[in-house]
Amino acid sequence: FQNDAGLIIFYIKPDKTADFEELMNKLKEGLGKLDAPEAKQQAASMKLFKNPVAANGTVAVYVLFADPAVKSVEYWFLPILYKTYPAEAQALFAKWQDVKAAQPAQPGIFDLTQVIKFQ
Repeated sequence: FQNDAGLIIFYIKPDKTADFEELMNKLKEGLGKLDAPEAKQQAASMKLFKNPVAANGTVAVYVLFADPAVKSVEYWFLPILYKTYPAEAQALFAKWQDVKAAQPAQPGIFDLTQVIKFQ
């Protein structure tokens, strides 16, 4: 992110939410393992929210919110996981491919419940 805050919306298969949350908990754990001060700031800025009602019953919606965003660091979770768990990179990518759903055609209203605070 290059500005003050950032947001990533994830569309997840409803029956794969536990697997997705497992990936996000691994991200949280991985950020904690990094020695870089930016990683600690990044973790402190991040919260994961879930819309408790799947959009149109076809996807579960998660929102990763970073505020304040640490400028010019990677927020997409896969590169961070690959860096902290290089031996598991292929399995982590396969899990991501399995959990992600297609984005719904119409926008939704998100009533979010916090699932994970990264620090």
